[in-house]
Amino acid sequence: MNHDLVGVPGLIKTHEEKINRIKYFTRVDNELYLREHPELEFIIENFLIKLLEDQPEEIFEYAGKSFSKTDYRKLYIQKLNKEIKK
Repeated sequence: MNHDLVGVPGLIKTHEEKINRIKYFTRVDNELYLREHPELEFIIENFLIKLLEDQPEEIFEYAGKSFSKTDYRKLYIQKLNKEIKK
């Protein structure tokens, strides 16, 4: 019996093709979601800048505090207002 293994025991070629289709459509869905929500790029960018500036020892704790106390909505609206004024 030829299972046409792809590096994972028991994974046959048809499974690999199905997984690749799922991965492709997941990427497409994620890309569409990110395009519909440009504020996500703003949030991630601002968080990463602050993270690299502060370089905390406990990143998970830092992230939790950052996302719970930072008003990203307010910051994003300020950014949009600045862009409108240009």
